[in-house]
Amino acid sequence: MAVHLVALCFDAIDPSGLARFWSGVLRWQVLGIFLRVGSWPMGYLLLAKGKAQLYFWTELSYNLVHAGLIWICVQLWGLPGTGIAFFALYVFYGLLMWIVTRRLSGFAWSMPNRRFVRIAVPAVTVIFMCPLLLPSPWDDAAAFMITLLAGIYSLLMLLSLPGLARVREFISSRMALRFLKVRHG
Repeated sequence: MAVHLVALCFDAIDPSGLARFWSGVLRWQVLGIFLRVGSWPMGYLLLAKGKAQLYFWTELSYNLVHAGLIWICVQLWGLPGTGIAFFALYVFYGLLMWIVTRRLSGFAWSMPNRRFVRIAVPAVTVIFMCPLLLPSPWDDAAAFMITLLAGIYSLLMLLSLPGLARVREFISSRMALRFLKVRHG
């Protein structure tokens, strides 16, 4: 049995051009993944409620919409359209799952989740816009600082959850030990 290997090659003579090209796809992809984090748990709520048939139809619509969006977006923007289609898919899927789970179970985001979204959405938007608004390397520095601050905020929120006293104690003792080792050799 013969195996045919098909490879997709890109012009690697211009690495910076290649990086710019793929960053156009990946930036949109990351936005879609950001939305996926919120929408997938809502989909699993359908399974937890025993609504397998409803889950099937929402997932079928998800796949049909994705195929249609890829076809449309690639026609409009070329290969970077695949990333745009992925983002648009999760806008659709997030709204669909929010409507379905709201009607099914009265689902609503908790206040801590809403607070997190009020911080995360602007942070992700600014990071997404940095390469469009700031020259290099300032765009990278700004995105890094926002990511660092968001990471610290997320860690503080995790450590404030009930039942994590032992984790807080462990981290505090490790930091104290590390400080003593550095300070006193």
